[in-house]
Parts: sequence; structure tokens; C-alpha cells
Amino acid sequence: MAEFDRQHQVSLKFKHIKVQVITGLSYNEQTDVVVNSTSQKLNLTDGLGSKALFKAAGDQIQSEISAKYPDGVVCGELAISGGHNLYCALVFHCFLKRWTEGDKDNAEKVLKQIVTSSLQEAHEKRDVQSITFPALGRGFSNFKADNVAKLMFQCVADFEESLGTEPTVKDVRFVIYPGDEEGVEAFIEEAKQRSQNVVTTMEYSTDIGNVRFTLVRGSLTKQVCDVVVNETLENLDMSKSPMSKELCAAAGPGLHLSLKQNVGDKIQYGHIAVTGNADLTNCKAVYHGALPLYKESSKVECRQAINIFLMQCFMEATESGYHSISLPPLGTDLKGYSAELSAEAIQGSIVEYLSGNCDDTSLQNIYLVVHPSAGNIFKAFKDKMFRYAKGKEKLDKTLIAKPPKQGEPCAPVSVENMPLNLVQMPRMPARGTIQWFIQMYQNDLMTPPYWTYFPGGERLRKLKVDPTFASKGAFKLVDVDQKTLQAIRSLVQKTWNEDSFKHGRDAAGLVDLKYNKIKVTGVKRLENLNLFEKYASFRQQMFGKVVTKSSIFRSPDQYRQSKGQLLTTHHIDPCLTKDIYREINEHYVFHGTKAENIEIILATGLDSRMAGANAMFGQGVYGAESSTKSDQYADDRANRDMSPKSMFLTRMCMGEICIVDKPLRMQRPPCRSCLSLRCKKECRNTKLFDSVLVDGQWIFREMVVYDHAQCYPEFLIKYQRVK
Repeated sequence: MAEFDRQHQVSLKFKHIKVQVITGLSYNEQTDVVVNSTSQKLNLTDGLGSKALFKAAGDQIQSEISAKYPDGVVCGELAISGGHNLYCALVFHCFLKRWTEGDKDNAEKVLKQIVTSSLQEAHEKRDVQSITFPALGRGFSNFKADNVAKLMFQCVADFEESLGTEPTVKDVRFVIYPGDEEGVEAFIEEAKQRSQNVVTTMEYSTDIGNVRFTLVRGSLTKQVCDVVVNETLENLDMSKSPMSKELCAAAGPGLHLSLKQNVGDKIQYGHIAVTGNADLTNCKAVYHGALPLYKESSKVECRQAINIFLMQCFMEATESGYHSISLPPLGTDLKGYSAELSAEAIQGSIVEYLSGNCDDTSLQNIYLVVHPSAGNIFKAFKDKMFRYAKGKEKLDKTLIAKPPKQGEPCAPVSVENMPLNLVQMPRMPARGTIQWFIQMYQNDLMTPPYWTYFPGGERLRKLKVDPTFASKGAFKLVDVDQKTLQAIRSLVQKTWNEDSFKHGRDAAGLVDLKYNKIKVTGVKRLENLNLFEKYASFRQQMFGKVVTKSSIFRSPDQYRQSKGQLLTTHHIDPCLTKDIYREINEHYVFHGTKAENIEIILATGLDSRMAGANAMFGQGVYGAESSTKSDQYADDRANRDMSPKSMFLTRMCMGEICIVDKPLRMQRPPCRSCLSLRCKKECRNTKLFDSVLVDGQWIFREMVVYDHAQCYPEFLIKYQRVK
């Protein structure tokens, strides 16, 4: 089956979870988790679906699962592996009981247990946002299609209802193999019966290098993405095209006003204008451009005009660190281009851009959105692109850059007349694999993609030597957006422990203030190039350390003597973790400090030498999983008051963790071999742990690092103690 056969059928929205029914191959989905049904012995070549997944993931997935689960998996339980060469980070393997009329109750119980356990594992322990299920039980396990659909939908509904809180999993996909026509029909019908708000869509996808290209019938105002591309007339009239007219109506007058302020009364061919999203809620930015009128005599020039337009859009999106972009069928609405010409030009432009920029682009998804009123155009695009994906038709070589001559610097790679499915471009290794760690270790240091004062997603050292940014000063405190503010407020409240905030040595004097909670009044983000360079360099060393060890660090919840995952990590909103790598134990933690220390921390960072000489675990940088603990450090014990306070939400790269359950005044973490602060002569090991997690008898757990480069005080939280 060609990847372009993937088709989105229906969507159903529960309270927080969106469920999609898709025909395609489950292991090709770009979700955090894929569920795989296989044999009890975990031989991944047993079963057609499991065998196909194994082939796509590579031999390492079998080696990992066999080493972890030498006795196989218990019926109804999960065996968890990495995704290896798949798009997903994790695979949940399971074994189903075969359905028979005499034992159907037990078989259905096992199926429900697997679906529910997968959702709970994702929510409670993995903090993932998306998960893909195949139509479990179809095939050898002999389940009836309508029964499988009912059971799986009901499991999602029951899971969400049982939580009482908002789930971390927001995207659940049921992916049915196209040959299972009964299964497809049953899942679509079940979705329709469960809601009057089922959204029936037409959607086709294919992968070009690392980027997923999706053809959608819908509206540019509804397609969720970072960037929307708007084709307008050169005189900026947006009333002639249904797409532009709808876009302008949804965005409000601010969009058109911003465009006119940007370019005046006219936009030149070959140029794009960038504006904000005005009142649009589905995107962050809009890129505007115009194309020349179609003439038969200038057919090649028209295709190249689309090429130039899109190249600028893709480059601008990558420079801004954006991950997704939506475009209309360029030229078909306003300038008389045929759907075939537009499809060929768009497809060729994507291939050309990715051939030369596959390692550098931030783009992960490109959507081509066709208005529902243009059914003939949608069909033409589908047919044209489907033929490329199948290799039945070749791209027009006038759209593709020519290969460099010998001795010339590397230019975009030519694909000449190769069919699309033969265009070979490097694919980013699956997250969590050794190849991925190698790639992360070798990558340039980049600014976080959401930075605004200094450009996000840019090469950090390039910015430092750029006179434009050198003149901006060493650092800047920036207001965060509303979503980030709410996420941090929620994290502060969820980690607050009202029962314990007045207990312990560091809480002395708080009982007299008679307050029981704190209220966040403001949050600012620190953008400091010098500090983040040091932090990012250390983080990169940790990626390299995993490669050297050939094994991934254990997370806090994987230590026998640990109380579990850090509270901050367990409760954090996914919008805060886009640039966080838990594979190297990078976590957000709280750090409380007095008002007089804030300016020096903003300028020079957290310094282990500032810890008191009598600190229980030595002179290190201390972090807390609870906002309650950090509040205890906000003022002197002898001079407590109710005035406004501050704490930091700090990135901490903990690397390889040492669990400590008794006081030890350290200047560095213990030895990995003998666990001593100073190794004895017989210990020839020179390798140390990277951090300390204080866990055991204390009321609050704390994290300690002894290298200030392991911390970046990213968010300054202003708060008030309230009664």
C-alpha cells in the first residue's frame, strides 16, 4: 500500500480527547505512541501487522523487547519498547485472547484492559499527547468489527470520565487497514452513532523526507498550524477568492490593515509579506503573496512563480522555527491555473526545498487545503499527487534545481525525473534511539523555538556574533503568552502542598503569617544568550554521554528507592515541554530566592557558590519539585512577611542521577562505581554521577547539581502569599 492511501475518515471530539478514524498503516502515524498486537512470546514477526511494524522499525526493536521481556508478555498487559526507526517514540506491545463464542467475555475483557492500560500508561507515566491503536482483534484474534469498534470507543470515553482531571492524551487515532472494509465501516458508523458532531473529512497524506504532506478538504481558517499562506491579488483585494474572503472574515480587519502597513497598496510578484494572525485562532502568522495571470505561452514561468513563492514561504517558516504550514491550491482561484499545473508545481517545490534543506528545516507538516466548494479541484489534486506517490508519473524537471558541477559548493540536490516515492532524503532517526542521540550531540546549538526578543530556532552562536543582536544587550525579560502563563500558574498550584508548607527547618517563621496558598501574579521569560549557550552545551554533552554509555539514563521514577517521577514533570502542561528532553533527565524545577538575588541570577545564572557553607548537601544549585518548598526560600526565616515574592521555574539537566537518602556535604556528585565522594585507591573509576536527587525521610524532595551550566533560570514567577 502506498503511503498516499492513508485517508482520514471521521473525527469525534469527547470533552478533551479527539478521536480520529483513519484508514492506513498504524505504524506510520506520527504519534508519541503506537500500540502493536503480537504473540505472547513477543516474536514481532508473528502476525501480519506486527511483522510489518517490525520491518519498518528495524531489528533493534526485537532485540530491545526480547532483552526486556525474556518470558514474553502476560495476556492483557503491556510490554514497552522504543520506536526505533518509526515516527513514534514508544511502542506498547500486547497479546490478545482469541475471541470464540464460548469465551467471548474473557476475550473482550482482555481487549478493554489493553486499551485502558495503554491510555493510563500514556497519561500517568509517559506524559504523551497522542496514541495510535490498530483495530485490535481483527484478523487472527477473530473479533467482529462492530464489537471491536464499540469496545475501543467506550474505553476512551470511560478513561476520560474516570480521570476527574484533564488528560495529557489529547489525540487518539484508530487506524484500520484499508483491506479491512468491515472494520472501516464499523468504526465510522460507531463514531457517527456516538455524536451529532462527527466531522467527516477527506484527507490524504504522504511522507516526503522528514515532512508529512497532507491534502485536506476544508478551510484555511480551521486548519491548525503555525503558518497560513494567503494568495491575494497584487492590489491586495481579498474579496475575489473564497479562501481569502473567508480568511479575511475570520481574521477581522486587523489582518488587511497589517498587510497594507507592511507593503502599501501593492505586493510585487516574487515577494511575500509576513503579518501576525490578527483574530485567527488556528495559526501564529500569515504569509501573503501574489502570482501572475496564467497564459499558455508562459506556462513554465507560471509554475516557476509558484516555486519562488513557496520557497520564500518555506525559508521564512524555517527561520522562524515553525513546524507546520497550510497553503491553498495556488493559482487555481484567482489566476486561471489548472489544478494539474498547480499540483505539479507545489509538489515539485516541496521536493526541491527539502532536497536541499532536509537537515535544517524545522517544518514537519505541510497541508494543502482545498475549499469544500471546489470538489473538482480536490479530485484533480488527489489524482495528480496520488500518481506521483505511486511512481506512475514523474515530476517536471523544469521545477527542480539542477545538481552542482564537480567542485562547486553543495546546492539543492536534483531529483531530475525520479518518481516521488524514489526521492531519497535522510530521515531524522526515531527519538530515543542511539542514532537520534548521535544526531542531537552533533547538532548546532539553537535558541528555543518560542523565543521572541532574540529569534527562536536560530543558531545560537551565529546570533552572538551578529552585530544586530549584539547591540540588544546581554539578556531580556519577555512577557509570556496567555497559554504559557496559565500553564505555569497551574503547575505552581498543582505542586503546592498545603499540609506541609509550614513544616521543616526551612519553613521557620511561616506559621505566624497565617496564609495557606500562593497566587501567581505574573510570569516573564528570560532570554539570555550567554547563559543558554552554556546550558545548551552541557545538555549536548549529556546526549554524547548516552552514546558513550550505549544506554539511556534512568528517569527518577525508575529507581527502586525513589518516590516516583518529579511532581513538576508529572503535572507540567505539554506546551512547556517542546524543547525539553527527558531522555537526558532534563526537567523543570522550582528555585526560590530572595528579592536581592534576582538581578544577578538574570545576568549570570544560578551559582553553586551562592549556597550556604552549611547547606545539607553541600554547595550546589538546589531545585524543588514543589512550589511549597521554593516559597520557603523567598525571604529570611527571621524576617518573614506578606510582600510580593519571586521564584524561578528553572530548566535542570540532571543526566545520570544518584539517589541520596542521608545528609552529605558534597562539592560534586558521588562516584558511579564506589558511590564515595572521594574514591579509595582500589577504585579505578573516574566517572561521576551528574546530579543528586534527595529522596527519603524528608518532607520535600530536592534536586542538586554542582555545575551551574546544568541550570537555566527560564521563567521568573511573581507571586503573592494569600490567606
